[in-house]
Amino acid sequence: MNFLLGVCVEKNYKLSIYLIKKDYNQFHDCIQEKKKNSIEEYKIKPIYNYNGVIFLSKPNHNIASWVEILREGADTIIDDIKNISNSAVLMLKISDRIFACTFGYGKFLLEDNCIEVNFGLKTCLNLIDHSKLRSMDKANFDDTTILTRMQASSLTSTDSFMIDPLGDLLRSITGESKDNNFGKTLSGTDAFFISRKMGFTDIEPLLKNVYEKYMSDGYKEKFAWVDNVEPVRDKDIIHELDETLVEGLKEKNKLITLSPPGFIEFENFLGISFTEKGETRNDFDIDFFYEQSKDLQDLDIKKLNTKKVFIVNGSSEVRKPIKLQKFLNFQTEIDDSKYVCTLGSWFKISKSFYEQIKSDVSKIKESNIEFIKCNPNWNEKEYNENLANSNKDFILFDRKPIKCKNANTTIEACDVFSIEKELIHVKVGNKSSTLSHLFAQARISATSMINDKEFREEMRSLIEHKIDKNKLDCILPLDKIQNSNYTITFAIINQYEKPLIDVLPFFSLLNLRQTYQYLSEYGFNVRLNQIYRENIKKN
Repeated sequence: MNFLLGVCVEKNYKLSIYLIKKDYNQFHDCIQEKKKNSIEEYKIKPIYNYNGVIFLSKPNHNIASWVEILREGADTIIDDIKNISNSAVLMLKISDRIFACTFGYGKFLLEDNCIEVNFGLKTCLNLIDHSKLRSMDKANFDDTTILTRMQASSLTSTDSFMIDPLGDLLRSITGESKDNNFGKTLSGTDAFFISRKMGFTDIEPLLKNVYEKYMSDGYKEKFAWVDNVEPVRDKDIIHELDETLVEGLKEKNKLITLSPPGFIEFENFLGISFTEKGETRNDFDIDFFYEQSKDLQDLDIKKLNTKKVFIVNGSSEVRKPIKLQKFLNFQTEIDDSKYVCTLGSWFKISKSFYEQIKSDVSKIKESNIEFIKCNPNWNEKEYNENLANSNKDFILFDRKPIKCKNANTTIEACDVFSIEKELIHVKVGNKSSTLSHLFAQARISATSMINDKEFREEMRSLIEHKIDKNKLDCILPLDKIQNSNYTITFAIINQYEKPLIDVLPFFSLLNLRQTYQYLSEYGFNVRLNQIYRENIKKN
């Protein structure tokens, strides 16, 4: 640990640098409350003239739980086998901002709320050569967060990573630095990762330069779209948003879902728990949280901030605690501004971005089909049956799964098929996860209909009983089909008088826009219809 001790030996070190939010002025305030009694504090040598401190956590010695099963089989005694972890943080105050450089597991000493979101990402975007990227992590905007990690075998340009500026949330990036003073390869997430030769005396000037790059707007030349969704930094707004989230949890709001905040090593994953020694499950299911929360109605912001999700690691059985809020996905609106909670932070959707999404979705025309009204007592199955019976040209496909090579499973080609070559997909309600399934099914179905001859054969078997066999090849050829002859229609049932575009959740609007673009690029006609339930409730 020559680096921490201040020995001026220039070796190659990797620094993980975090910027602390402006409202944290004291070093100790950045440390998790429960960790404060288990850390040692070291002053920095006066010769450096640094305003800072070093926190070192006492090593943790945990007996590996897997040793028990080995003891059952061994004919001699196996001694305790211990896992040891070390944690350290160097904090420096520069220009009235605190920087934290973490070592080992030092990140887990920091208070989650104190970390400036996207600091490392923005700094990295300002420093790397955008034609020499190595990897990128993206997240989709949806109620079920899907993380994507893309790595190139050699340095390549931004275009190789197939970014969707209107659908992707950039989480991290790695590339080659344009400035040798920062080393060769840089990475950025909330933290800024740098590797270069240095001694202790180099750290403060390095951090000053890093902060200067963070404050630059140079990234906007190639990555202006990352500002479509900006982290919320106003404490009062965050408090109001957290209050809304708490109320949503107490009411078990269906828009709240649970998903991993980062990549999970599933080969070592045993499950999650909400206590250090409690029941584990291997699904990220918000209902599991509700089952385990006996005091849900007493929940407030302070209690929410203390709640943890424990990731159970199969190789060591260590239960790593991560703040619950990092797993929560939610969307809400305050003063006509839309906000989403995802990956542990609140983000504000820029109005221009939201209006662009609405504009794209508004281009989707309505189908010419005359849809029947939905009886208040009908479920989706009953509506589909009645819709199919309402027109002699309609054939019920609902609950008639077809084997699909593209998905390696069975799916419904649609809910109702019209011999006018229209595939109708119906869904009741406005829940994002339900609509996400609807859009995903349509994409897979359309792709299968194009590429999978066996899929078309099974579709034909469902419609041949209702039409003249001589017309079958015209309606659905067994060989190659002409995509532009087919229409894919989404029919969404709700009880609102407002236009569908104004009541769909943001995640659903974005997903619909992506699906519309995907299907249109394949040449399909896409239609969108709103079906009102009878006895409409005023919004």
